[in-house]
Amino acid sequence: VVSRHTTTALTINELESRLARDVENFFLKICPPDERSESEKKQTGVRYLHNDIDLRPDGEDEQQRCRDNGWDIDDDAELQKWRDQEPINAHSHLISMMLGSSESIPVVDGEMVIG
Repeated sequence: VVSRHTTTALTINELESRLARDVENFFLKICPPDERSESEKKQTGVRYLHNDIDLRPDGEDEQQRCRDNGWDIDDDAELQKWRDQEPINAHSHLISMMLGSSESIPVVDGEMVIG
């Protein structure tokens, strides 16, 4: 199973509600949402460079990626539209990098074999 989105992570573990809350709390301690985030879990004093939307796109490579994705960032109004749609999500990128974006699941006789 693979996710191609850069803020999506995949993992397999027990379906147990208390463990799920432990996992959430663990990652919120390591990578809390930026104080500018719309998340109810945002933390005052936490700021990620990625979330400085008003300073992006930063550099030629990032500018070209915007253009390749159909954004006319050379037009001030279009650049602002691009910035307006960009989420405050650096913490999601960081968590995804720690967990990874794929899992291999063995299948035997058409059934997933997981412990």
